[in-house]
Amino acid sequence: MHYEEASGQKINYEKSCVSFSKNVSLTLQEELATVLNVVRVDKHDVYLGLPMEISYSKVEAFGFLKDKVQSKLQGWREKTLSAAGKEVLLKSVIQSIPTYIMSCFEIPKTLCCDIQQLMANFWWGSKGDVKKIHWMRWEKLCNPKIEGGMGFKDLHLFNLSLLAKQGWRLLKSSDSLVARFFKARYYPSSNFMNAETLPDMSYTWRSILAGREVLAKGTRFQIGKGDAVSIWEDPWLPRPYSFKPFSQPIDGTENWKVSDIIDHENHAWLDTIVAELFSASEADMVLKIPLSLRNHDDRLIWHYDRLGLFNVKSGYHVAHLFKTMDTHTSSSANNNSTINHLWGMIWRSCAPPKVRAFIWRLLQGILPTRVALSKRFPLPDISCCYCNHQVESDLHLFKHCDAVRWFWDSTPLTGKVCDTIGNNIQEWTFNVFTSLLIPQSELFLMCLWAIWSQRNNIIWNGDSFNPKFMATWTAKILEDYQAVHPLLPKNKKRTHAHWDPPPIGRLKINLDGAYRAATASGGIGVVVRNDVGQCLATLQRSLLFLSFAFHAEAEACRAALLIANAQGWDELLVETDCSILVAALTRPGEDYSDIGWIIGDCKDLITSFKSISIRHVYREANVVAHRLAHNASCSFVDELLFDEIPSIIEDALVEDFCTHNRGFGFMSPSDCT
Repeated sequence: MHYEEASGQKINYEKSCVSFSKNVSLTLQEELATVLNVVRVDKHDVYLGLPMEISYSKVEAFGFLKDKVQSKLQGWREKTLSAAGKEVLLKSVIQSIPTYIMSCFEIPKTLCCDIQQLMANFWWGSKGDVKKIHWMRWEKLCNPKIEGGMGFKDLHLFNLSLLAKQGWRLLKSSDSLVARFFKARYYPSSNFMNAETLPDMSYTWRSILAGREVLAKGTRFQIGKGDAVSIWEDPWLPRPYSFKPFSQPIDGTENWKVSDIIDHENHAWLDTIVAELFSASEADMVLKIPLSLRNHDDRLIWHYDRLGLFNVKSGYHVAHLFKTMDTHTSSSANNNSTINHLWGMIWRSCAPPKVRAFIWRLLQGILPTRVALSKRFPLPDISCCYCNHQVESDLHLFKHCDAVRWFWDSTPLTGKVCDTIGNNIQEWTFNVFTSLLIPQSELFLMCLWAIWSQRNNIIWNGDSFNPKFMATWTAKILEDYQAVHPLLPKNKKRTHAHWDPPPIGRLKINLDGAYRAATASGGIGVVVRNDVGQCLATLQRSLLFLSFAFHAEAEACRAALLIANAQGWDELLVETDCSILVAALTRPGEDYSDIGWIIGDCKDLITSFKSISIRHVYREANVVAHRLAHNASCSFVDELLFDEIPSIIEDALVEDFCTHNRGFGFMSPSDCT
């Protein structure tokens, strides 16, 4: 009664039950259940879809997941599905069944393997006791499509990635109730990343600690004050995979913190000391790390995300990468780089999904040709069904067969296909595919699929071979598919942009950053103008250590806002040709990206102005700032001028205002037309 009045929720006694400890006598249990007006049970099975007690066998506790998967697959096995259809069902339905449970508990590896075995049987077409050939191990099918796999999930790694998300929440939401509860119970004097395993841990906490293994592979410190990060022991360098320096510590610096190599007064690195402590490459890496103007504490970020935030997708990618790293390293010499390049073009092509799935099997060498089948069990006849003379290998079937050549001659691809050389089916397919224009390459893929489809019809249905009809039929299928799956329309040509003066009483700041990848350096440019086009201030500054182009853009924004703040300019319109910068400044919450401190400084400065608007403009409306930034990137300069115009931008200033006002106003000569 009191609960219902306080919460506004009414208890459903028919769906409620109660269980007791073994220390409570059966008679007392019945009496208490009667008082509560609910049914007494020995134990609760599930609550909100989760098992209530997991003290017994974990495989038994989560066995219902396997039953659900098996039930789904059993209903689908009676349907005729292409490989592309099976892929969609496995990824969108089957792999999502255990997701909710996996986000809370670690599922036993044996159960994950059992579910994956069911998925593999469905993928290859096995039914009950009738098992078809599994042409490739499931581990390879779990590789990304760009690496030759099918992109299925390794369920155990996916499970750990989901649990790692829970650990990330404990790190970033340390004030939440659940985070404070776990801290008080399991790591009162430590932190989540250093919490020790205890013998009496709950299975929930044990599961979250299992996900911590994924977090440990991709988290590193973002340097704030640097006083909580050890130079030599903690992960803080923006370099995978250890994030720790390889340089050996100099005597006496073993216990140094990162704060010992920072000039806190000027918010800059002590470059001389950095050069002495680290190798040249590591010193360069350290000096590129941006520092905040505010004395923030050091914080953990996720290295493998552009925004510095952990997500299950990138966590799974990292877990899969570390698992397969040794395998890739040992077999890298045998990998065909041309095939790796081909995968992206195949999966992006505008051909039907079933055709792309077929091409994947063809290039992987797992097409069940008669020669391939004869390697697994004896066949009475391995001759080609088209010519009945040569053995049916993949290269013969699609290229060398005389009958198939008639088909190729009936298509617009005729000589481009048969005359192309290739020692194996992968090399030949790649050579042909890359030599054709996009529409022709898509037709080529369709023709390969048509040859195989007709081959099956000849063997199993007794069809005849008509190359001209087959060529017409193939082109028509592709045409019909592309008619209902058109490519995205190209962007319409936009009108030419130009610089506009700000509203009366406001100032406009244009800013830009320039980046030179060859030297990892650049420059920034800032120009401030009023509503009549008068240039009030300019800044051009060289930057010797930059990580990427966006770093320069953010530095330019911070410098521009600092100038405005120091001058007491309260009403501003800020323009940049970097749309990513505008998105970062308007995105709510903290920024954990590599330049998060700079973005944070900018957001903090923005709050100090009476009125400020930040918007994106095209490059031609930002010419003056762009020229200043480019000039600063080419030569060492650090120049801030007020009421004085650098000669390098005089013509650009005139052109900007002439374009708008046709010669009226400061810096706009009367003879401007």
